[in-house]
Amino acid sequence: MKQTPTILFKSDIPVPASTENHFFLLEEEERKAYRDAIVKPSASVLDYPSDFADPDIPEGSIAYHPIFGEITYRSWWRFSTARFMDDLKAAEENPAIVAHLLHIDSGGGEAFALHEAFGMVKALTKPCYALIESIGGSAAYYLAAAADKIYASAMFSEIGCIGIAGVIIDDRKEWEKWGVIRKEMVSNYSPLKNKVARDARDGDTEEYIRRYLDPMALQFIEDVKSVRKGVSEAALQGDTFYSAEAMANGLIDGEKTLDEVLDLLMAEIQSNQQSPSVDINTLKLD
Repeated sequence: MKQTPTILFKSDIPVPASTENHFFLLEEEERKAYRDAIVKPSASVLDYPSDFADPDIPEGSIAYHPIFGEITYRSWWRFSTARFMDDLKAAEENPAIVAHLLHIDSGGGEAFALHEAFGMVKALTKPCYALIESIGGSAAYYLAAAADKIYASAMFSEIGCIGIAGVIIDDRKEWEKWGVIRKEMVSNYSPLKNKVARDARDGDTEEYIRRYLDPMALQFIEDVKSVRKGVSEAALQGDTFYSAEAMANGLIDGEKTLDEVLDLLMAEIQSNQQSPSVDINTLKLD
């Protein structure tokens, strides 16, 4: 008899009734509507008001990690890498939770702590699958890369964009147009303060790229290579692909619906539960 998985959601921090942030409320409602629309047909949904460490979580739950929209390190309303790491740790330590599902629809975002989050996903002892919806690019792919399996939900899901990019905005002419002249003063004792950023703003970007972008990009590439053995050079250099090409370039393991991913994840869970443990010290060699 096929067992239906239980997906466990971690509710966001409650919004105070007195809040003035209507955009926050709108985004929260849209997120819940999207989540409910795609998951309810697949499994029974449990929406807990506490975190994955809750002792009352039912046995056999799957920790559901939605990675939607812009990725930030810390945020009250956008996806937070710091909170994601807290969730991974709590879910991994809770014996009632048997697996993780990363559900991704994000083009990327802030690079800080992605290497650390990647390491936590890589170190998980419970099965972890990732499903990419319309896009899983850059920072979002970094978080997905260490999952045991990565799937795209549709033919035209976009996957890849491995690498690091930075933006420096020179708005001085715009300020001058409005009659505002900005003078930046640096102490004689601090000649290197913000120098690399100031040079980049003035057109000399070489040192900024070498010192601040290249090390992150190299770490991103090495991390992906450590878990995706067949990844192509084009993928490592930042190209983005639709699903079939993403699979051919070693970025994903196939194209599956959410239902199919849950079936595969549940099958692995059951296989792990049925596999007997063997003490190698008791084995007899012929």
